[in-house]
Amino acid sequence: MYRARFLKTFLKQEKKLNAEVKGRVIEAVGEILSDPYSGVNLKGDLKGYWSRREGKH
Repeated sequence: MYRARFLKTFLKQEKKLNAEVKGRVIEAVGEILSDPYSGVNLKGDLKGYWSRREGKH
């Protein structure tokens, strides 16, 4: 399993989230740590990075 490291800016913003959104973020981070390649493989200049969407779009 992988470990997560968060920037100070993320931790500061995370404190401001309501409980529902915070729960979704925690769940998404857990899923990403379990399978970091579950998103969409990006192309072009962003090759080697992955994208993932959460929530309603």
